Amino acid sequence: MVAMYGYQQWIADTNVSGKPRSSLLKALDKQVQQISPNNPPLTQVKSTLAAFHAWADAKRQSGLQGVAPGLEPSAKARDNNGGFSKLLAQLHLAYLIADPDEYLASYTLNEAGIGVSGVVGMNVYSDASSSHAGVISDLAARKRLRITSVSIAGGVKQETIQVFNVRMIPRDEAFNAADVESAVLPSNVEFMTTGMLSGCCFVAYREGDVVLAAHVQSRQGSNGLLLKTDISTNGRFDVRSLDPVQTFGLGDYGTNAGNWAGYAMVVGVRRQNRWEIYGQDLGLSNIGPPVKVVRII
Repeated sequence: MVAMYGYQQWIADTNVSGKPRSSLLKALDKQVQQISPNNPPLTQVKSTLAAFHAWADAKRQSGLQGVAPGLEPSAKARDNNGGFSKLLAQLHLAYLIADPDEYLASYTLNEAGIGVSGVVGMNVYSDASSSHAGVISDLAARKRLRITSVSIAGGVKQETIQVFNVRMIPRDEAFNAADVESAVLPSNVEFMTTGMLSGCCFVAYREGDVVLAAHVQSRQGSNGLLLKTDISTNGRFDVRSLDPVQTFGLGDYGTNAGNWAGYAMVVGVRRQNRWEIYGQDLGLSNIGPPVKVVRII
């Protein structure tokens, strides 16, 4: 469940040194006050995002006036307590829940997986905060979302959620496409994450409400195309040895620029009590913008 900022908490968190609130910030306040507290509908998310970007653009423009190239923006382009980062993360997640296809076609996801499969707490924030904590960044940075175990430096606020992480099976582990280690997606979280794909193959299977998944790194002495072909032809999960699997690998993402290469993200969203898994093709860039979105299951 994506829980949105409580209005009173938002006001408290953004009351920097008691400064007067601008008309654009008041317009954003109104959207925060009106938005549904949990998993708001897309119309509310978009209207709040529009108000957020209008305020952020004006604040950034003011803070960049007279600043020499390469220098940090002035205090006018900062949100010193970091409340904007938390709100933006919430809006990204609510958008992803409300319409995964539309979100992933417009916003770049960057997930940093961990080495075990299971439910873990992850921090969520946008690139607007990841590089320069507290600085109001440009729109391109605000359209990139990170889901990671790493915290933002400097005490800037972020959103923390429970996700199911699917570990990457590394290339130096023994691997048999006909007996793939399966991670069973649970019903008690709304998001599934895994690390970035770069030559890797994501594997999935659905039977009723049961969804199995795996993330396999390309094998030593081989490549991502051969891995995808092997799993597409022979792939079976360890607990479903008779059932073929769905794959998302090189060729489904990336570019043949003389030699296939590329990056992709995979995310799962549990909507209306049913898992949906999407692949986001980033082409040859690991920061986007997205090239296309593929529904895996």
